[in-house]
Amino acid sequence: LLPFVAFYLLHKSVADERHSSSYFSAATICGFLAIGSMANGVLALPIMTLFSVLIRCGWRRCGLLAVLSIFGLWIYFYGYIPPSGHGSLRGAISGNPGGLIQYVLTYIGGPFYYLAGGGANGLVLAKVAGGLLILGSSIYVWRSLKDPEQSTLELAMLFFIMYVGGTALGTAGGRLIFGIDQALSSRYMTPALMAWAALLVLSAPLILVRAPKVFSLVLLALLVAMVPQQLKALKSKQDILFERNVAALAIELGVKDQAQINNVYPDADWVLSIAKVPVERNLSIFGLPPLADLRKRLGQQPVRKDNSVNECFGHLDEIQQVPEDTRVVRVRGWIFDPSTQNQPEFLSMLDRDGKTVGFALSGQSRPDVALAVAEKAKNSGFKGYVLSEKQGMAVFAIGEGLKCRLSSNVPVLLYKVRQYSDPTAAASVSKASILDGNKWMGKDFEKSDIPGMVVLGTFIHSDADVGSMTLRMTRGDRLLYRSGPTAGRQVMEVLDSGIPPAILPVAREWTLLEFSSRKLPDQFFVKLSDNGDLWGEWSAIAVKN
Repeated sequence: LLPFVAFYLLHKSVADERHSSSYFSAATICGFLAIGSMANGVLALPIMTLFSVLIRCGWRRCGLLAVLSIFGLWIYFYGYIPPSGHGSLRGAISGNPGGLIQYVLTYIGGPFYYLAGGGANGLVLAKVAGGLLILGSSIYVWRSLKDPEQSTLELAMLFFIMYVGGTALGTAGGRLIFGIDQALSSRYMTPALMAWAALLVLSAPLILVRAPKVFSLVLLALLVAMVPQQLKALKSKQDILFERNVAALAIELGVKDQAQINNVYPDADWVLSIAKVPVERNLSIFGLPPLADLRKRLGQQPVRKDNSVNECFGHLDEIQQVPEDTRVVRVRGWIFDPSTQNQPEFLSMLDRDGKTVGFALSGQSRPDVALAVAEKAKNSGFKGYVLSEKQGMAVFAIGEGLKCRLSSNVPVLLYKVRQYSDPTAAASVSKASILDGNKWMGKDFEKSDIPGMVVLGTFIHSDADVGSMTLRMTRGDRLLYRSGPTAGRQVMEVLDSGIPPAILPVAREWTLLEFSSRKLPDQFFVKLSDNGDLWGEWSAIAVKN
């Protein structure tokens, strides 16, 4: 909004001579404030400078905007450190110019992807719509430049569209490495919608004069197309909120769980570094129950003594390795108090000596439990962290308001993440171990080519591809695994073993998984399933040829 208002006020500074100075001053202030709003705000003043030259604001005003543009860029990028794990605009232009163009078109036309209900057709429509916006804007640019001083309002809208286009281009430079579909992230739809609104402002006078009825019908059609998407607002966001709360739990405990923290931000190191002071000082959410002082309570006896003798309904379903932090394992299960017909918001995990060895949050939707136990148990799922050293040992989960406790043994991880230098030497599973019926007929997103190895994955056409594969393995076998940055629907099952399915980890780079758990038989079959059809949900393995 700040750049948009700045462009509009710059137009008013020319259109209204009586208040020209006031409008120009206000435009300059908005343009400068835009630098502090978001990263793309640094584009506002340079574009305003070009705008002021075209509409002949005078050399003093043009010079002032030029100087402020240089100063704004300097103060923004002084000491700037690019975020790790991102690409660069220069690298995208030289390495993947076609992908860069597709990303920008998808970004600009993104709203039409959602209007079409998503999928492959929606992606095509988004790219076409992005091209049409650029084409339509170019026509208006050609018309407005014939007499720029009389077309200041039109140029204000066009320069705002240029600003959104620059935003899309800058975003593409840093994010193209995550895939073209990443341009459809919901947060990018706000600038895209504003660009379309600016084009509508430009087109409205002509349309209302020449085809008002057709225009009304088009608007009605858009409203109808939006209804299915708007109805999604009625669906519960409980699971999204739950995953974000568990991410906050990881941050409070200082657990570098990239897969979980990804629900709030893609860089766990950065989040943990900036959260250090708020956690220590109990600021913001870290000063509120149930998160306050949890890190200090690990290894301590709970304040409230547990006298529960009754067992809750529930089960500790599985544990997962936290590859970036071996001090803890991630636990998942469900708990329900039959006497109160409720489940706690927060759980403390105690060992046999009564010491606190972990924490978990409840509230994850479990329709399977609701069907088998009680309708009120529909949000009885919990997720949290337990000290790694407690694998295979008994723990007790207690919660505020519970008249029972959940007793369980902490499962043992079936695989470990190992370091390696030579992928061919590190992996032991070969292509011959893959059984018939393999659906992983694609590769990983980057189409990796590893000498002496075969890469098989679910990225055939896009992230939407799904499928499963089964391998014959021996305890101690190792294979390379990789996945998109979004996890939760990549599952591993040890067939006919009675071992519960496990969710595979997020692995942005090739990760060596070693299946060496003593729980595994000497010979076994592993089924790997990728059920994720959204952005960032793909999986791949690399085995010996």
